[in-house]
Amino acid sequence: MDAAETLKAAAEAVTEQSRKNLEAVVASASAAAKGAEALGGEAAAWSRSFLETHAAAAKAVAAAKTPLEAFEVQTAFARGAFESYVAEMSKVGEMLAAACKDAAAPLNARASEAMAGLNGAR
Repeated sequence: MDAAETLKAAAEAVTEQSRKNLEAVVASASAAAKGAEALGGEAAAWSRSFLETHAAAAKAVAAAKTPLEAFEVQTAFARGAFESYVAEMSKVGEMLAAACKDAAAPLNARASEAMAGLNGAR
């Protein structure tokens, strides 16, 4: 093989590697966008639910006949709001971890493939 053929083969190999890298980046960005969309939807749904619960609690406090009853309603709302928040943050944390894993998967696969190619070239 002469120098021109060697150079052409090297250029083709670099082009192929670049194509595979770009495909991995596009797949990763797509997975990240899907994860962000899911997280946004979850945040909107939880916010809607929280506002509805808050409005109902405000009505119940306003309808209370005694200060003690109002305090009990407010305490129950605060407890429920805290528990809801903790549960939602746990769920969002799991969703975020899954989204990050999904977004990193194409890049990790590409890096593993590239490293295998380098190790095989030795």
